[in-house]
Amino acid sequence: MDLNNAESSELQQQIKQFIIQQIVRPDEDLVRLLAAKVYRGRLSAGNVDWFTHVTQQAIQDVFSKTQLIGQPVDSSHEHLLIVEDDHGKREVGLSNPIYSIGRDPSCDICIASPFISFNHATLVQLPKDKGGHYYRIVDGDMKGTPSANGLLINGKKVAQAANLYDGDTILFGPEIHGTYYDLTRSSSRSTSPGLGSSTGSEDLGRRQSLSRSLAQEFLKFAGITS
Repeated sequence: MDLNNAESSELQQQIKQFIIQQIVRPDEDLVRLLAAKVYRGRLSAGNVDWFTHVTQQAIQDVFSKTQLIGQPVDSSHEHLLIVEDDHGKREVGLSNPIYSIGRDPSCDICIASPFISFNHATLVQLPKDKGGHYYRIVDGDMKGTPSANGLLINGKKVAQAANLYDGDTILFGPEIHGTYYDLTRSSSRSTSPGLGSSTGSEDLGRRQSLSRSLAQEFLKFAGITS
């Protein structure tokens, strides 16, 4: 079947959106597909969550180390998030491919407010068509659990995820918000159940090996390499 330019462009956009979703929340079909490529045992219901975590780490590693995410980021922080919460205002320089945002102290960007979910949102770094990168914000954590109160960007409710643009204001909760700045625009304008009882360095080595294998399979799946 021959596709015209419009149809091809639409399909490309749909595929890009699918890949973006998998960076943050790999779905079970993809997890099982990749696991079948690298793991000879049976992927039972008990270890799907563990394989999902390994797949998630592998995909993020791929996007942080390939040109798909743009040029390596230096320490000058071309992207900023100004956060205002119960502790006041602070500036967060953005350079990593993934940031977790929430009330949980383990979050990359911890927000002080009882109105914020423990894992309220996720920032994902994505490539621009003409070089460089931008950030997309996803409601909830990286396992697909949404926040309790959701997100508003410039006063509009975010259904699930939204691209961020220079100057966008993100409302996380009452009196709790952040402002995103793209300075490039401004200037131009655990152990697996069922996978054995090994622990420590042996288990770490197994997980790292699986992660590397899964990363290679995702590259093939996404058409980044052959």
